[in-house]
Amino acid sequence: MLRTVRSCPNEFAIRRRCDKSWESLAATEDDDVRHCGVCAKDVHFCRTDEETIRHALARHCIAREVPDGSERPPVIVGQSGTRWTPRQEHAVALTDRERGIAWAIGDGVDDDAKQCVSCGFPLPSWAKRCRVCGGDVAPKRNDPTAG
Repeated sequence: MLRTVRSCPNEFAIRRRCDKSWESLAATEDDDVRHCGVCAKDVHFCRTDEETIRHALARHCIAREVPDGSERPPVIVGQSGTRWTPRQEHAVALTDRERGIAWAIGDGVDDDAKQCVSCGFPLPSWAKRCRVCGGDVAPKRNDPTAG
């Protein structure tokens, strides 16, 4: 598993993904917090969705685990029907889910954000469905007309 940095303010300022790994960041007194010398921000390692949502809504930089390339099945062009092992299937599903989480915390944390009814992740105001779990969206968090 790789520990990747997400929702870094520099990602959006320079329009590229943060290439820092958790291991490359400076250790702090808290085992779940590291410091990035590039953006001068603390990065919070999130083990659960609840931690991820809490830190994303607070606009903190976070890190999460994703499968590394060796855990996913190889892509073989022109071959269909290739069987994947259960471990490879799990790695593909986890990678897809983590992409949805990266989208949710990258694009979904704004003042007009909605929230997924099923998993609770923030969603951009324009989203129709959640990319994390496929669930429906709730009204905007700050919408005074929402029941």
